[in-house]
Amino acid sequence: MFVRVIFKGGHPFTLMSQTVPILMLGLMDRVAYHSGLVDGVRRRCEAAGRTELTVEQKAEVSWGQTVHLLVLPVGSLLPLPLMASGVQSTYLFAFALPFVFTLVAALLEHTGPGFCATLDPKTIGIVCAKYFGGIVSFAMLMGLSAA
Repeated sequence: MFVRVIFKGGHPFTLMSQTVPILMLGLMDRVAYHSGLVDGVRRRCEAAGRTELTVEQKAEVSWGQTVHLLVLPVGSLLPLPLMASGVQSTYLFAFALPFVFTLVAALLEHTGPGFCATLDPKTIGIVCAKYFGGIVSFAMLMGLSAA
């Protein structure tokens, strides 16, 4: 949607009218979960979704959160000056930066506690495949919102 506003122009109301239905679906899901389910089913869902983490798993989650909180804001803020420059040739580079920083964060996440100190080829392949899948999904959504 933002790509459409940048390249084709757009009014904030148009952008809002495309975003609000998605937010309403999330709200309807929450309302249906809290008021539509019988208490017994809701309790079973909450019990099935709850997991106790070991000390190693807690360290892995903590490391992953730290990496993402440090790397992803940089990847999100760095493109802004490139976009503000007004040079259209830098737009593609600016749009690619968050994806590159996401890949860096995912690779750094696998160097933390509980993981091997060096990245093995299998882990790099899995992370790159997920990264490529994210880019393809983003491109498809971008194409759908521009239509």
